[in-house]
Amino acid sequence: MLELDHLGYAAGSLPPLRAAFTNLGFALTAPRELQAVAEDGRPRSLGQQSCHAVFARGYLEFTAVANAGSTHHLAPWLGATPRVAILALGCEDVEVARSVAVARGVALGPVADAVRDVDYGALAGPARFRWCALDATDTPESLVCLVQHRDAARVFQREVQRHPNGARALVGIEWPIPAAEFDRTLARYAALLGVAAIRDADDVWRFALGRESIVLRRWSTSLSVAQAARVVIDVADLAVARTCLQNNGVLYSESDAGLEIDADSAGGAAMRLAVVYPRDSQIAGK
Repeated sequence: MLELDHLGYAAGSLPPLRAAFTNLGFALTAPRELQAVAEDGRPRSLGQQSCHAVFARGYLEFTAVANAGSTHHLAPWLGATPRVAILALGCEDVEVARSVAVARGVALGPVADAVRDVDYGALAGPARFRWCALDATDTPESLVCLVQHRDAARVFQREVQRHPNGARALVGIEWPIPAAEFDRTLARYAALLGVAAIRDADDVWRFALGRESIVLRRWSTSLSVAQAARVVIDVADLAVARTCLQNNGVLYSESDAGLEIDADSAGGAAMRLAVVYPRDSQIAGK
């Protein structure tokens, strides 16, 4: 089964994203360059700097693309304001996962190799991964890709999993999908994920990936799709998360589901902090 590996926020520069998410109580890694690996094995720059908020399960990526041309893999989702621009689904073998998805009718590009330097913890060194993406014309909500970590132990070190807000896991993304595209998008995610959607309400369908989920909502308002998306993060204790937000002057509201933060304060997409895993032992870390 595919899993929710990470979400990526994209912006013109990293400092505003770093400031916003530090304010939300996330501890971020130092920015590092993301590089593609050419056929001859040599790395080449993608013109992309990234840093991360790493959890026991999953992570958030924050990336800035310098002078992105039309051929950059993130170009269709870059704009004047930050937004969630990457949905990465984890798998054990990207070649196998790609073949399965293609057999179900999903259009996926070729598998590529990439690398970034990890300079934290006892396992510092290159973090390699392999990935492939759906055709951009099929996923206006974000780049949607399959990813295989080749150095997962290096990425998911405990030293970078300690967050002032108590964050422990990435557990969900909610996408608002324009009504005219909803049925096609629902079918595409079902084929990609290999699981049937669960109908939570008339216009809300959920794909369950263990305790993680991808939710699609039929959307028909004038608010942009990017601004109406919502990211869900598991935290150990709502009281700790609440105090962190209050101390940093972050505005939030409370619902039965958790603490709700609007898109303007959370990198261009709404965020919910919630206790999804009552016990640490329920989180299957990398």
